[in-house]
Amino acid sequence: MPNLEGIGLQNFRTFSKKENLEFGPITIITGSNNAGKSSVFKAIQFMVHNYKDGIVSQHLDFKNMQHELGNMERIFNREALQHYKDSNQQSEQMYSRISNFHKKYSSQTTERPIFEDDSDLVFAFPIKIGGSREIDAMLEIRYGLNRFIYRKGAIEEDVVNHDIKSIAIVRKGKYLHWSNVIAFRYGHEEADYWEMSTSIDLKEIIRLILKNPLKEMKKSEPDEETVDICSINLFSRIDKYKSISLEKNFFSYERESYKDFLKKRVAGKSIFSNYSGLSEHEKSKLSEIEEMVTTSLLNGKENNHEKILNCFHDNFSRTYYGVCRDIVIAESKEESGSNEASVQSIFDSPWIQTTDSSDIYSDLSQAIEKDFTEIVKKKVESLNRIHFLPTARGRNRAWFIDEQNGEDVQIVRDFTSIYLESYPQIQDFVNFWIGKGEFKDKNGEIKNKGFNIGKELSVDRDESIGMTKIFLINFDGTRTALVDLGYGVSQLLPIILKIATLAFMYQRNHEYDFNGNEGYYEKEATYFMPSTLLIEEPEANLHPSLQSKMAELFIDAASRFNIQFLIETHSEYLIYKFQEYIGNKVISPSEVKMYYFNQPHDVKAGFKQNYISHVKIEKDGSIDYEQYFGKGFFDEQNNLKLSLFNIQRNHFIEDYDEIKEKQIASKTALDKKNRELEQLQHKLEGAYSDHAKLKEEINEVKRQKDKIESELQLGLEQQQQMIDRFLEKTDYSKYVAEVKLLVDESKIDNNKTLQYLATGKFLLITLDNDADFAPVIIQFGRAVEFEMIKWMDDFTNYIDSSTVTIWSEDVHYKDKINHIIDNLPLPRGNGSGTILINGNNVMIDHLKNYSKNSTTDYKFGNLTQIFELLHSISPTSNAMYNYKSVPLVLEFSNFLRSFWSDYNNAESLFDTFRYIKDLRNCAGHTYNDAVCTHDVIDRYTAEDYIAKVLAIFKYL
Repeated sequence: MPNLEGIGLQNFRTFSKKENLEFGPITIITGSNNAGKSSVFKAIQFMVHNYKDGIVSQHLDFKNMQHELGNMERIFNREALQHYKDSNQQSEQMYSRISNFHKKYSSQTTERPIFEDDSDLVFAFPIKIGGSREIDAMLEIRYGLNRFIYRKGAIEEDVVNHDIKSIAIVRKGKYLHWSNVIAFRYGHEEADYWEMSTSIDLKEIIRLILKNPLKEMKKSEPDEETVDICSINLFSRIDKYKSISLEKNFFSYERESYKDFLKKRVAGKSIFSNYSGLSEHEKSKLSEIEEMVTTSLLNGKENNHEKILNCFHDNFSRTYYGVCRDIVIAESKEESGSNEASVQSIFDSPWIQTTDSSDIYSDLSQAIEKDFTEIVKKKVESLNRIHFLPTARGRNRAWFIDEQNGEDVQIVRDFTSIYLESYPQIQDFVNFWIGKGEFKDKNGEIKNKGFNIGKELSVDRDESIGMTKIFLINFDGTRTALVDLGYGVSQLLPIILKIATLAFMYQRNHEYDFNGNEGYYEKEATYFMPSTLLIEEPEANLHPSLQSKMAELFIDAASRFNIQFLIETHSEYLIYKFQEYIGNKVISPSEVKMYYFNQPHDVKAGFKQNYISHVKIEKDGSIDYEQYFGKGFFDEQNNLKLSLFNIQRNHFIEDYDEIKEKQIASKTALDKKNRELEQLQHKLEGAYSDHAKLKEEINEVKRQKDKIESELQLGLEQQQQMIDRFLEKTDYSKYVAEVKLLVDESKIDNNKTLQYLATGKFLLITLDNDADFAPVIIQFGRAVEFEMIKWMDDFTNYIDSSTVTIWSEDVHYKDKINHIIDNLPLPRGNGSGTILINGNNVMIDHLKNYSKNSTTDYKFGNLTQIFELLHSISPTSNAMYNYKSVPLVLEFSNFLRSFWSDYNNAESLFDTFRYIKDLRNCAGHTYNDAVCTHDVIDRYTAEDYIAKVLAIFKYL
C-alpha cells in the first residue's frame, strides 16, 4: 500500500462537511482555480508538522510557516467559524461534559460519551485494523472550538480558541476506540501528562475480528527482479515486463495479534460468545459479566499519558485493578456467595487468581492494544516520510548558499550530499531524464525519451564557506551554469533532484538466501522504503510535450523508488498521458487516483452535487469528462480548437464559393458558346455564300469554347487543391478508422483512396446543414476515379501487349461486341461505335484503346463507360449473348474478379458509375444545366451519393 493511504478533513479551510480522500501510488488533484485544491496539500503539511512526533500539544502549532497557515482563522472553515461566533454558544470543558453524560445516562447502556459538534475541526487518516484482516477504518483527531472572555482592565473581549477534543478509531461512522481529552496536567514530582477518558466498543471489535478472516499474505522480499526493475529505465522495463507495478509491498507477512484470544474463546461457551452451549444459569452469569465489562469500557476509563497518541497503549487488563480484577471478583462472588470485601482477600495472597473469562479478556485487550498501537506507530512513521515541492521550487541563482532560506537551496544542499557514482540506480535515473533518454526498443531501434536538457549535472561545492554551484554538462561537453538556463528548466530540475534525494534517503539493502553451513547471506538486493512527494503544478512553464513527459517521469520514479506522488495540476497533457498508460495496460487504473474539486459556491447553489468528485478512470483509459469535470477544463482546449476550426472552415467555404462562382460563370459562358456554335452550324448549312467567313467564326468559337473548358477543368483542380489544404489542418483519423470498418483497406490505395473516403465523411459531419455539400461529392468521386485509374493501370501492366493487339482486332473485339448488341438487343447510340445505356451514349472502344496505349491520360467519363459496357453485356444478364465471347472484355472481367471478394454483386452496380461521375462533375460545376439541375448539393443528396460509392467498395 502507498505511504499515505489518504486523509479525511472537516471544517478545514474550504472543507465544510467531512470528506475522505483515498490516495494511490499516484494521485492527481485538479479542478478550477480557488476551489480548494491547495487545501489538501496544506492539510497534509499541517498534519505532518503537528503529528510527526505524536500529539504533544493541546493546540495546533502554527509556527512552521512552510504551509503558510499563520493562525486559527486561516485553518477553520470560515462559515463554520463565523456560525460558532454568532451562536453565542457557551463552552463546556470536557471534564464537565463527561460528568454530565454519566449523570444523564447512568441507567442507560445505549448512549456513549461521543461528543461530536458540527463546528469541530477534524483530521483523519485511513488505517487497517485486525492485522492481516486489513479491516478499513479511520484514525480521527478532533478539535473543538471554545470561547472565553479576555479581560484587560475595563475592556472585555470575546475570544474564540480551539482545543484538542478527542482521538478515535472509527469504522463506517461507528466508534471502536476513542479517548476524550480532559486536560493537560503539569506534574510536580513526575512528568507532565495528559488526562483522558478512553472508551472501547468491545462487542463491535469482536464482531469485526470474527467476521473478517485473515487475508493470505504472499511472502515478498527484494530479489534479483527488484534490482533489475530499479536499474533499467521505464521504457526498457515496459518492453521487458509489458506492465509495471507502482506498489511495492515488501516484507508482507501474516500479522495476527488476536491468536491467543481466538484460541481460548470457545464458541457458545466462553465469555464474548452467544452462550448457546451453556445452561441458562451459566449463560445468565456470563451475560451479566460481559455486559458489565462492555458497558464500563463504553462509558470510559480514565488514564494518563505523556502523549495523547499513547492512549492506545492502555488495555485496562491489569490483574490488581482494572477490568480483569472486576471479572474475577464477579465470578468469585457468584461462586462463593460472599460480598466484595471477603473476595478482596484472594488478591492479598502471593498467587494472583485469574479465571478463564479474565484470561480471555486479558488476551483480547492486549491484542487490541498491540493492533492499534502498531497502526498508530506506522502512521506517525509514514508522516515523517512525506515531502513537499511548491510551485515556485527553483530560482536562477549563480550560487546556492547554505545560510540562505528557500526550497531550492535545501534541494541543492541535499542533492550535493549524494555521491552519485556510488548509487548507479539513482545516477542512471537522473542522467536518463536530464539527457536524451536513449534506449533500444524491442526491435533494436534507438529511441529518445528524456527531457533533452543536457548530458549530466556537475556540482562545484565549497564546504569551507557553504556554497554550491551547479552546472549542466551539455552534449558537446561544454558547461552551462544553472543560472543561465531557462525558467522552465529551473522548475523542472528541482523535481528530478528531489526524486533523487528521496531515493537516496530511503534506499536500503536486504540480504537473503542464508547459507546455514557458512553462516552468511549469499545475496543482497537494493530496495526503497515508501515515501511521499507532494508537487504543486509540475507543469509550470513547461512546453505541452514536456508536460506529457512529466507523467512518464512520475511513473518511472514510483515504480523504481517506491515514491508516492500527490500532484496538484491543471495540465490536461499530464492527465492524458496517465490515461494512455492505463489504456495500454502498462499500469492499473487502481494505481492512479484522481479528484476534481468543484467550486464550493456551486455546490451550495445546487449547480454541483459534490464538492469533490472521485474521477473514475476506466481500464481502457477513458474518463467521462462531462460527468466529472464540467466546463472550462478539458473542453477549453477543445473549444479553442473548435473555434479555430470553425474560422478555418468558414474561410474554406468562402474561398470555395469564390471558385464555385467562377465555375458557374464559366459554365454559363460555355453554354452560351455551345448555342453560338449550334447557330453558326445551322447558318453554315443554309448559307449560299460566305462559307469561309462562317467557318472562321465557327473555329473562333471552338477556340473560345476550348479555353473555357480548360478553365473549368482548372477550376475543378483548384477546388480539389483547396479541399486538400483545408483537410491538412484537421484531424480526421476517427473517420479513417470508420472507413476501415466498411472497406477492406488492403484492396484500395491507402495514400489516396482511403484519405478521400475518410475526408469525405469528415466533411459530411463538419459542414452545416444548409451548406453546399459539393466538397463531399468531390472527395468520394475522387476516390472512385482514382481506383478506376489504378485498376486500368494494373490491367495494362498485367496483360501482354501482343495479346492485346490480337484481341483488339475487329474480328475479336468490335465484331463480337456488335453481335452481342444485335442479339440482346441493345439500342444503337447517336455516333458510330456507340450504344445507348439508360439513354446515354456509351462507346464500345474505350477498353480496347486504353489497353493498347498505357501512356494515355485516363478520362473519368471514358472509364465509366467501360464499366457500363461490362454491366450491359454481363453473363448474369444473358447466359448466351455476353462478353464471354469477347476475349479482351472477358480478360478484363477476370482480372477484376481476382481481387474483388464478390465481383458478381459489384458488377450489378457498375451502372451507378455514371451517376457517381456526373454528380462529381456537377459538384465541380463542369457540366451543363441539362445534367446538373441544382447549383447547391444538399446533405440528403450527399448521403445518398456516399451510400452508392460504399455499396460498390464493400464488395472489394
